Order: sequence, then C-alpha cells, then structure tokens
Amino acid sequence: MKIATLVVLMPLVAACANRLPHVAENPPSSGAFEKALHQGYVGLAQAEIDEYDWSDGGKFTKRADMLSNGNMVLPEEIAMRDLPADRVSVLTSSRARLMKAIDAGLTSTYPDQLARAQVAFDCWMQEQEENRQPADIEACQKDFIAAMEEVEAAEKAKTAKSEPAPTPAAAPAPTPASLPEGIAIYFDFDSANLGGYGNSVVEDAASVFTDLGATSVTLSAYADRSGDTAYNDALAARRGEAVRDALIANGVSADAITVEVLGEREQVFATEDGVREARNRSVLFNFAR
Repeated sequence: MKIATLVVLMPLVAACANRLPHVAENPPSSGAFEKALHQGYVGLAQAEIDEYDWSDGGKFTKRADMLSNGNMVLPEEIAMRDLPADRVSVLTSSRARLMKAIDAGLTSTYPDQLARAQVAFDCWMQEQEENRQPADIEACQKDFIAAMEEVEAAEKAKTAKSEPAPTPAAAPAPTPASLPEGIAIYFDFDSANLGGYGNSVVEDAASVFTDLGATSVTLSAYADRSGDTAYNDALAARRGEAVRDALIANGVSADAITVEVLGEREQVFATEDGVREARNRSVLFNFAR
C-alpha cells in the first residue's frame, strides 16, 4: 500500500517541484504590489512543498504563476476552504478588512505591506483548514494583523496631519461603537447565489445590525461590465434581493432594508466596458442609526 501511494504521489511531487523554479524566475513585469505578492506566494509554495504538502504547494504556485502572466489575484474566498465553523466569522471580517484597503487603491501606496497581508491571509486560511498546527495558524494570523495595522496606522497618521488640531473641550459623553464599513459579499460570475461564504457574511451583518444598534441598512448591488446594462441591472437586483432575503431570515426587519441597484453604472473598481472584474460583482452593506 505504501509503495502504491508513493507511485501515485510521484507525478504530483515532480509537477510542483519542476514548476515552481520556473514561476519563481518569472516575476510580473510591472507593479510593485504584484511583484511583492508574487514573491510571497513563491515563498509560501516552497514552504508547503518542503513540508510535503503537494496540494497547497501547487495552489500557491498557481497563484504566483497567474501574477507572472499579468492576472489579478485576490485573497482567497472564504468558501474555497473547508474551515472550522467557529473561525469563519473572524476570517470573513479579516478578508473584508483587507479588501477595503485593496479597493481603496492602497496597494500603490503600501505595496509591500498589503502584499504581505494578502499572503499571510491565504497562509492563515490554509493552516486553519488543516487545523492541526496551532503555532503556524497563530503565526500567519499575527503576520496578517501586523501588516494591516501598519497600513491603517500610516493612513490614520496622514489624516491626522491634514486636519487642524482640535480645540480642547470637555470630555464627551460616551458614544456607541461605530458601525463597520467595508462589509461586502462577492459573487461568482453571472451568479446571484450566496453560497456558504455569502450566508456567513449575512449572519455577521445581521449580528452587527442587532448588537451595534443600527436602525437601517442599505444594500448597494453591483455587477461588472461584462454584458449589457439592462442585463447587469437585473443581475445586480437579484443579488441585492438575495442578500435582503437572507438578512430577513436572520432577524433583520424588512422595513429596515433598502436595496440600491447600481449594476454596472457605478463601479467599485473602475474598468473598461466588457471587463470581468470580481470586485464589481458585489453587494456592499451600509449601516446607519
């Protein structure tokens, strides 16, 4: 049995071992973020191959190869991994945190930090799916948090520098916790199906609505620019209604929910007409009190 298993694995071993050096020697031709991301995935692939994890070594090699060929690579979707149920929420909110920075165009300002954050996030996802090496899970999570905090602290410092110093005043009355921004659900191409990942995000959003005292939520529904405008408006509407129905099923009052259908007319990430863009196949949550 051991001999048979080894014979089956040998082609996989050879494929990973032979492909990675070629990919490593061919970084993207442009983009500091893309180059740093490529380097990070090459390192992650090599680490997995060194641990004889040919499957994940191959996955990370493929992501590096996509960057070599000029393709955009986003952080892994939550639904792509079989995660422990009690870790889905924190990984979902962490991915939303990273996507908010990416969507804001901060990869051009902090290419190394955000590339490190994305590689650490995908490492965290992979280790959390295996769920047998607590030290490795913690290391990836801590690296992700450290990279994100570096970006967020730099942005906060820039904002503080541009604003006038506040006038001293009496201590303000306690205010409720701020409502989160950047929570979003990303859909597959030409699909309005929430799936397991989408339903997990809805559950978190319903908890935010209840626990933080929101009184309303607007769902901004988008589509990418592949297809005509009328079709994309209808597709975006279906996505918004799917999220609305799921929120109601999770205890949010229908009267508190507004669906804003933007289709391809307003873009989260600007593209030319006809371009498929994952970041534009989305529904964004906008909470209010």
